[in-house]
Amino acid sequence: MGGRSLHNDARPSVPRQHYRADIDGLRAVAILGVLAFHLQLGGVTGGFGGVDVFFVISGFLIAGIIRGELEAGEFSLSNFYLRRIRRIVPALFTCLLGTTVAAALILFPYDFLKFSQSLVRAALGLSNFYFAQRSNDYFSSAAAEKPLLHTWSLGIEEQFYAVFPLLVMLLFRFRRQIIVPAMAAAAAASLAYSAYAVSQSPAPAFFSTGGRVWELLLGTMLAFGILPQVRNQMVREAEALLGAAMIGACYFGYSEGTPFPGFAALPLCAGALLIIHAGIGTEDGGGLPRTMVARLLAAPPAVALGKISFSVYLWHWPLLALARYRFPETFGAELESQAGLLLLALSLALGILSWRLIETPFRRAPAVQTPWKVFASAFAMLALLLGGARVVAGKPESLQGWSPEIVKLDAANGRNLKPTSAYGVAPAREEGWPGDTTIMGSGKGEIDTLLWGDSHALAILPGLHDYVVKSGKRMIVAARPGCQPLIDIDFSGNRFADVCRGLNDRTLAALIDSKIKRVILAGRWMASAGAAQDKRRKAQSARKPKRKEFEPALEDTVDRIVALGKEVVIIGPVPEYPFNVIAVAERHAAWGIPLPEEVTLENFVERGQRVLTLLSRLDQKDGTDIVYPHLRLCGDGTCHYLKDGVPLYVDDDHLSAAGAGELRDMYAEVFTRKPELTTASQ
Repeated sequence: MGGRSLHNDARPSVPRQHYRADIDGLRAVAILGVLAFHLQLGGVTGGFGGVDVFFVISGFLIAGIIRGELEAGEFSLSNFYLRRIRRIVPALFTCLLGTTVAAALILFPYDFLKFSQSLVRAALGLSNFYFAQRSNDYFSSAAAEKPLLHTWSLGIEEQFYAVFPLLVMLLFRFRRQIIVPAMAAAAAASLAYSAYAVSQSPAPAFFSTGGRVWELLLGTMLAFGILPQVRNQMVREAEALLGAAMIGACYFGYSEGTPFPGFAALPLCAGALLIIHAGIGTEDGGGLPRTMVARLLAAPPAVALGKISFSVYLWHWPLLALARYRFPETFGAELESQAGLLLLALSLALGILSWRLIETPFRRAPAVQTPWKVFASAFAMLALLLGGARVVAGKPESLQGWSPEIVKLDAANGRNLKPTSAYGVAPAREEGWPGDTTIMGSGKGEIDTLLWGDSHALAILPGLHDYVVKSGKRMIVAARPGCQPLIDIDFSGNRFADVCRGLNDRTLAALIDSKIKRVILAGRWMASAGAAQDKRRKAQSARKPKRKEFEPALEDTVDRIVALGKEVVIIGPVPEYPFNVIAVAERHAAWGIPLPEEVTLENFVERGQRVLTLLSRLDQKDGTDIVYPHLRLCGDGTCHYLKDGVPLYVDDDHLSAAGAGELRDMYAEVFTRKPELTTASQ
């Protein structure tokens, strides 16, 4: 690998990198945005974009080092990864270990089990995939209590740097003239994918490596000289000011409702790119004066914050998440400024300690230290974390010492939303149904009933299963989370979109030629009609059919099933809450935190008026019946979420096994034509 320049003389390239204080200052801008957004300080509603600024900075700095070493004939993959380990692993390991200890003391068993699963992914640099699958929304209150949620961005970086250096090294050796065009093509493809993914499934798109790579590549392309150096001072001043204005506009103009990343991340990344580019040539020996923006960024306070930004980022989120979990009244969804400032001070204090005691000593360790010792140390740290997570996964409550009351409460947490196979006696594919449907019940009678729905159908299975077994009935169950039983509907925004369309199409096709006489439809109708209990962000309806499509879609689905000669029974909505029922019950039992108020029947009917009116209209159709769970759950004008201290829900909207058991008389009604109780507001 000789010392030939990457570009010919026609395109001035970036000089081999020297330290730039303004880039540390830009890091400070990035971390301040993240802190202000998470801690709800200063009205920085788009501060989550600070991570995107970090990506551009990272790409520029790392690619600059790689390029310089390649051109000097000094690049080594082992040395590159050695530096990455020293830079990332010690501080990350310390944070993960400290967070694990705190989580063991604070989290209830089920949440501690979930934490251990995220710990494994964080340690392996894969947490973005984990949260894309399990955290429906980065901005939701449920996600806000996951102590390792912030490691998604570290995962994306490490996945990128696992591949990028090797590819660049190979291209530099064999086809160096296409390095920048290849980066540009990959960045364009990544940006296009990001925009598409945001429009289809915004929640997983937020965590997508493929949808974020372009942000890192913007920085790498700049480091490899895609833009010529600008020497005109006025142009450089304007460039830096424009970049700062773009970042500021996004920080204060964006919000949780902004479709992100996609094209919305472009101004943030371009702003960072312009600031960095305007400063090229101002390094020691560069000869160019700093711009006004660069002088502000190079101020000692900004540089100091930029230097500790990685450690501050590592610690600020576990602090907030665990504080929110333990003290929800103080650190809940709406943070008071005093609470935010307290967490800010603690984050900075831990960041300083981590930077001074861990980051700096490891980064400045003698370069002559044998590489195998560094790699072995990193492997040992990883093994310790993975081993601890495995122990936790076995039986988390045994490590924590919670009381039997808490363990009993926790046992129902999310665990009755089992797949249909947990209740089915056999797959139903032999009967011509899709492979993921089952036959539920007992006896040898004809199967004449189909339960078709989403996770709300799964939630009632414990009670419905008991009923059909005791009554000697059998039925087909076709239910999957996120897949409402609606025909020809646009599931855009649903991470299960392709699965849902396929499942519904196959279920309808099987229904046409089947001996089914009764079809039970169960779904989260409140979310589809925009009546779900929002917590932090109104994102529930984005994961369901669009509101304007829902009503005609349900009506059309009913009409098409009835036209096949089948009876339709629709299970109405259940009352929903703006909190996790088991969580508030546990916190009440463990720490004496007061229980939130229950929803009144009047409030439920008012909130669900759109759905209840639609169902009442459908109930007038021949061959269609409606049954209402809330008539069993809302006694004395109050919709209860606990009964004798037992949670009737596993979260905010799914019934627990106990809750499903409260509907036992409704199941008998389902199998009876034209029940007497059909008035929604009764």
